Amino acid sequence: MRGRWGIPLRRRFLTDCRKTLPACVAATAIACATFEVRAQQPATVIDLQRYIELAVQLSDQVRDIDDDLVARQLDIDMAELAFETRVTPLANFNVGAAAETRRVGVEAQRKNEFGTAVGVGLESRQIASNTFAVINPYNTRAYIRVSQGLLRNWGRRYNRIGLTVAELQRERELLSAQRRRQDLLLDAVQRYHAALLAELLVERSAQALQRADSHIVAARARQRAGLTSKVDVYRAELASLTAQNAYRDQQRAAARERERMHDLLALDEAGRYRPQLQIERWTPLIPEDWQNDVLNSRPEWQMQAVDKQIADLQTYRAQRDLSADLSLSVQLEQQGYGETYEESTTLDETDWSLLLQYSTTLERGEEHNNLQRQRRSRSRVARAGRALKRQIQREAREILADLAASERRYQISLQQLAQAEQALQLADIRFRRGLSSNADVVDSEIAFSNAELDVVSTRIAYNNVAARLGYVFGLLDERWLRATMVAPEDQ
Repeated sequence: MRGRWGIPLRRRFLTDCRKTLPACVAATAIACATFEVRAQQPATVIDLQRYIELAVQLSDQVRDIDDDLVARQLDIDMAELAFETRVTPLANFNVGAAAETRRVGVEAQRKNEFGTAVGVGLESRQIASNTFAVINPYNTRAYIRVSQGLLRNWGRRYNRIGLTVAELQRERELLSAQRRRQDLLLDAVQRYHAALLAELLVERSAQALQRADSHIVAARARQRAGLTSKVDVYRAELASLTAQNAYRDQQRAAARERERMHDLLALDEAGRYRPQLQIERWTPLIPEDWQNDVLNSRPEWQMQAVDKQIADLQTYRAQRDLSADLSLSVQLEQQGYGETYEESTTLDETDWSLLLQYSTTLERGEEHNNLQRQRRSRSRVARAGRALKRQIQREAREILADLAASERRYQISLQQLAQAEQALQLADIRFRRGLSSNADVVDSEIAFSNAELDVVSTRIAYNNVAARLGYVFGLLDERWLRATMVAPEDQ
């Protein structure tokens, strides 16, 4: 087959390669030298367990989790303030056309969870006038007041709803923190495996490059001996260039994956850590009765139960708000009057009062609308719970099927590797005996390299699926990972 100018396409292609080969080799040497300079930077090799420990200690996600937990604890502290003793200064200065009134004092009040409020106070008043005479202008009194809410505000459950909701929200935040920590561990496993696979691909690419260079030497020797044509030499040189380009691509990919590793650790130094170039197939721990355990072990399911409790409390409060706001107060006081402040402090008079107060408006549209809204919200939480149950059970079945499929792919890759190794040995023997060209050897080398990469990638893929299994079952933590990382006996 001839090209545009009558030159055979195959010959023209090989001629162009001979012209550009020196430039390609020079560029490759420069790139390799640059990589060697970068590789001289010290890097600590760490295994997956150490990387997970660093992620738990240094990642920004852990700090965010701690901040959210502290915020929820502050909500509880603020809700508890409603049942703490409060001291209130009393001050009142009133100036009018006929008289002036001054009032100073202090009151301490405390409310318990049942709704009973106790107040103790001491105050002094003075009335002054320029238009009429005031008898005993000074008045001092000490009092104690006990108030109890009736109907709406009666009972511990209603009065404690604010604090109970704050405690439930903190419980929910703890469950959310557990799930977010599992997200972090799964992300750490996947990033580490991605960097490990990239490093192994660099290593395999380097080996493929060495094999390609050895084929060049063998092809040139056979060409000088007249055992093969120049075309075999060109073919070996082209295979070497392809291997060099693949090697450089894998180096860049490995550098990117190492940066992703360091991003999770919130580190700026991209070359500080490297993954350990060793990978074993894991043995994930699967609960025997996983159909019943998977729901209780998932933090989302426990969070949904907390959401249901909060929705029930909100609905209960909305129902109680429809009741009348009625309160009963009893007050006992000692007071004194006099022309001077000292005379009023004798507190020689006793007085008491009983107050029944109704504080509810006749229009109740807002309360009725709030009750309807809370009931719909509770129904939505119930529907979300049923959907979550179906989702968790479906995810559990799917992850078990994915694990079995990953196991099959891994076993197939082992068989393919054994077959590719035998094919490579046979092709090398035939080439050395002059029964075939180096094209067969190059093809066998490529098939063998691909088979090696398939074994590594399927092993890593299996481990990633195993980590996701722990995540789906809600078991993913440092202890579960250490037990899962034990290689099987046949490994």
